[in-house]
Amino acid sequence: MVDKKYWLHFVGIDFWCRPVFRRADTKHLYGSADILVDPWDNVKEVLNKITIKDITYFGTVFDDDPLGRPINENLVFAPLEELENEEAHETALK
Repeated sequence: MVDKKYWLHFVGIDFWCRPVFRRADTKHLYGSADILVDPWDNVKEVLNKITIKDITYFGTVFDDDPLGRPINENLVFAPLEELENEEAHETALK
């Protein structure tokens, strides 16, 4: 049996410079509270700084305190071509 993989789509960088991703089929947010990025980083730069191993569960509210629970789902970053076309890149510079 093949494990189902769930794509993470880049949402943006929150106020605390944490990269935030959304699981494609839910409103659940994931990110890294340990590896911070620059607020002006694009998705390619973010993905050069973090790996899926750095990701924890954040909850369902952007810019909220992350729950920080380890993930037990089979999550993968969506293909870069798709991530670069998304318009959801919110940053702390707004």
